[in-house]
Amino acid sequence: MICGDGNIGKNRVTIYEGKQEMVSAYAKLISKAIGINCTIRVVDKTKQKGSFAKKPYFEIRIYSQEFERAIRQIAPELVAKSEERDIPAPILQCTNEVCAAFFRGLFDAEGYIHVNRVEIAGVSRIL
Repeated sequence: MICGDGNIGKNRVTIYEGKQEMVSAYAKLISKAIGINCTIRVVDKTKQKGSFAKKPYFEIRIYSQEFERAIRQIAPELVAKSEERDIPAPILQCTNEVCAAFFRGLFDAEGYIHVNRVEIAGVSRIL
């Protein structure tokens, strides 16, 4: 999620999602997994000049300096500048099922089908 539809700040991790049911599922998972209640807000940039947003979306914020630091330590590839992002090393050491789940998430966030090929939009040549 963070690799495709998220970012990391100094004391928070932010995930963007368009579907309310997914936001609820993520919030429950985050609470259960790391014991933090996240902040959810609706963002509407549909009328903002220069925005490509076609509909409002949700922003899930996880305020935790400890969690933010853990992400930076475990998967620095996720917090690199967009053009330098890469597949996190721990993912490459996982089972095929985990790797497939990572790529499904990345495709969900950044992928599309163009004519007869699958592509991932983004500025990172590595990804």
